[in-house]
Amino acid sequence: MTLREFFWIDRNPPVSTFRHFQREEAFVSDRLLQFFSYEHLPPRLREVSANFHNLAVWMDQELPATPERTVAFRKLLEAKDCAVRAQLEGPLDHG
Repeated sequence: MTLREFFWIDRNPPVSTFRHFQREEAFVSDRLLQFFSYEHLPPRLREVSANFHNLAVWMDQELPATPERTVAFRKLLEAKDCAVRAQLEGPLDHG
């Protein structure tokens, strides 16, 4: 196989490849969504995490299954983890 054939230069990939990609992206989003659960957290951390969960669910329902959506999930998960840690490190009372 030449590089031109490998990278689909001069022709379109078969439809089955695109369908396989879509199934794979759906599987990735299902796996990543599990990390946005928040019911197990104490109330003050649950409040922070719930907002990220809601955005992750919206992304799953509204954005097309693409590699960029997967990146968005991963970056949102990273941001959620940072926000939860910030809440852990911060004062217990906001007043």
